[in-house]
Amino acid sequence: MRKQINYLVVVFSLVLSTSLYSQTGWLGITSGTFENLRGVSFPANNTAYLAGNAGLLRYTTDGGFNWSNSTFPVSTANSCVFFTNPSTGYVGNVNEKVYKTTNGCQSWVEQTTGGPRAVTSIHFSSANTGWLGDYWGDLQKTTNGGLNWSIVSIMNGYNSKVFFISDDYGWVIDNYGYVRRTTNSGNNYTTVRISTDTLSGLHFVSSSLGFVCGDSGRVYKTNNGGLNWTLLNTGVTTKLNAIFALTPNKVIAVGNNGLIIETANGGTNWNSQLVTTVNLNSITFTSNGSYGLICGDNGKLFRTYSFPGSGCIGGANTPTGYPFYTYYMDSKTDMLYTAQEIIASGNTSEGNILKLGYFILSSQAQIMNGFKIFMQNTSVNNINSFTETGWYQVFDGSYAVPGTGLQYIDLQSPFYWDGVSNILIRICFNNSSYTQNSTVASTTSAGRVYHQHLDLATGDGCVDITTGLTQATRPNLCMVFDISTGTGNNPAVIPDKFSLSQNYPNPFNPVTNIQFQVPLCHSCGGRNPVVSIIVYDMLGREVKTLVNEIKNPGKYIVSFNAEGLSSGIYFYRMEADNFISTKKCILLK
Repeated sequence: MRKQINYLVVVFSLVLSTSLYSQTGWLGITSGTFENLRGVSFPANNTAYLAGNAGLLRYTTDGGFNWSNSTFPVSTANSCVFFTNPSTGYVGNVNEKVYKTTNGCQSWVEQTTGGPRAVTSIHFSSANTGWLGDYWGDLQKTTNGGLNWSIVSIMNGYNSKVFFISDDYGWVIDNYGYVRRTTNSGNNYTTVRISTDTLSGLHFVSSSLGFVCGDSGRVYKTNNGGLNWTLLNTGVTTKLNAIFALTPNKVIAVGNNGLIIETANGGTNWNSQLVTTVNLNSITFTSNGSYGLICGDNGKLFRTYSFPGSGCIGGANTPTGYPFYTYYMDSKTDMLYTAQEIIASGNTSEGNILKLGYFILSSQAQIMNGFKIFMQNTSVNNINSFTETGWYQVFDGSYAVPGTGLQYIDLQSPFYWDGVSNILIRICFNNSSYTQNSTVASTTSAGRVYHQHLDLATGDGCVDITTGLTQATRPNLCMVFDISTGTGNNPAVIPDKFSLSQNYPNPFNPVTNIQFQVPLCHSCGGRNPVVSIIVYDMLGREVKTLVNEIKNPGKYIVSFNAEGLSSGIYFYRMEADNFISTKKCILLK
């Protein structure tokens, strides 16, 4: 049965910047090696590189499901790796050399550094301008893509690590606890000593906000570009080796003995977890923060999908043919995901789902015509038949699996999850041809998938497939939520105009959702506007007031529960300052 919701106003919460905390889930994946992994680079969503002992350089083009070896010029230890794009990258080695590839690690060219030093870190701030740290504490620079390197600064200690937010702004740390900053591309520096112990990792969100980690579980934070630092209370004493700041609030550090620590509020509070018993050495995310990798000793490798506003359910990689069962003409799959699973994946509040993502293990180019996706909030916990009522259609058209790795489907209509119900998803299609299957990664989840595939020469799989079988495994699923706020405290999400959206679903029974937005009201005399949304029947009689109050700038959703009203056409009208808009909705019981 469809679960009813009676919220008057639903305000999305930006999970990454509030006290609501959801620890990032890290899934152990096979790297294909037992060598110690020292560095990782993730230049694109499905392309990543690993560097390690014995000249190891491995790469993936499907998001980490499969890894291949690159034939590397030397067998000495690779200490770090940095790719500026999926094809062009650099590897630092203990034999005092940097190696460059421009063809996705199919071949390598040796580059001589500015001194006989083992390379300890490497970072490019733009396509041609790069920086490296070495064992003797040097900061080296190139402005021609690595063709020439020169020493531009020498730290007080050893094992310098570098990070540059731009060609001008950058920082260097060492094992004596020093932090050195330049704001003019290495011409001048300011230096502070923030610890008497080793500093091992650094990452900056902007030219002013950054984090440094090191011995004894220490994490330091600066808000003024590194001139002053605050020691944060992480609650751990294990050595930390690397740190990454996804946002000003969400920061993750990794260290010895499999330790991962994470904060969701800029370092005020930290959660910790142990994912292995060996040391973790490096962490990185893609530029949009959607994919992350951690590597460590003994070939240990961990992956997360952490797109802001998203969460992923399912951790195994068992291949299954549904929901894209193109070995037959027609297919129909119902999949149930519980509210507890959605919340555990990182989505801790209600909101609009904009995308559905599946982990594609093998892909076929078969176009699925009559491809439809339906969703609904539900209270059921298991399914053993096809559910034929309560659906809201979010996609209708043609679709072909575009490739391997995590592939998202953009929903044509957003689906509103109420924050407490389970979600039931149906994917079906109606083809006149067939090919091999595209397989997706799945995890055992008994009683939560019902599926059937048939060759229907004249029928429609979405309509004419009525019975099937319960399946043992359920496709892993990622859901991207709309991140917006009704507080107006984040300028990045403040709308630029009043608007009233069409309700969804429409027709509906008995609950529908109405989205509206409120901008900074320049004509309101410095005050926030009074917003009203009222529902009227065909005769113009008022049947329900949904909103009637002062609203801060932001995006909002209000639910209209029409239980007790008769089927028919209704109108809802929004008034705010000089803005007036009316929309029609259909109640169909």
